[in-house]
Amino acid sequence: MCGIDAIICVAELVKGDSEIKILIDCTEEEKRLIFGVHNETENMKGILVRRKPPRS
Repeated sequence: MCGIDAIICVAELVKGDSEIKILIDCTEEEKRLIFGVHNETENMKGILVRRKPPRS
């Protein structure tokens, strides 16, 4: 599958900031790594939203 396969929504509590990052052509391992980086501290949290595969 090519293209956008997930997004990560991130909130930085100290900065009072939030972002949505688009993940394009990422492997499952890359998605796990990105999710982990955005959840390492109590001050920054992220949720990963995966795109559903198209129906056959």
